[in-house]
Amino acid sequence: MRIIHSRDTCRALGVCESMDPDRFEINDEGVLEVLDDEAPESERTRLENIVRACPTRSLSLTD
Repeated sequence: MRIIHSRDTCRALGVCESMDPDRFEINDEGVLEVLDDEAPESERTRLENIVRACPTRSLSLTD
């Protein structure tokens, strides 16, 4: 499974970073970086919750 991040719509509000700081990080320029965009199926439910929590709907998952 892969995490897709839309830089066009992301405002780097940090919701995803607060939910999973090992995978998401706001860099020094204030831009969100997905540190690891590949995830095992066992993390699907947690990542779906993070995707739903994104206020700008800038995250999605693909198989």
